[in-house]
Amino acid sequence: MTRPISPRLHGVLDYLTVAFFAAAPAVFRLPRWADTTCLAMGLGQMAGSMATDYPLGATPAIPFESHGAAEVLVGAGLLAAAASRPVRRNPTVLGLALALGAIYVTVPLLTRYHEEA
Repeated sequence: MTRPISPRLHGVLDYLTVAFFAAAPAVFRLPRWADTTCLAMGLGQMAGSMATDYPLGATPAIPFESHGAAEVLVGAGLLAAAASRPVRRNPTVLGLALALGAIYVTVPLLTRYHEEA
């Protein structure tokens, strides 16, 4: 099976994720702790994306494959967080953790890492 996500598209999705994390607190009226988590996730995503060796990276410090592996781990962490009491108590936060966790695990698995840009 050919993976459908090119390195460039992966980069676009990464920066859209940064924008999503920036907007989520206002759009979803999240509790303060979730606002802070979104800010941290967005900043981490932006820093990781800018430092990745792919078409939309600013500095090629992180190999693209390592970037993808890190995203899978972040996704697993988000899915695990869904089991925590604070997340389970807020249906919006729970939905975001499950959806973003699934996206963070799936996108790297659908990305072509060994393609010339």
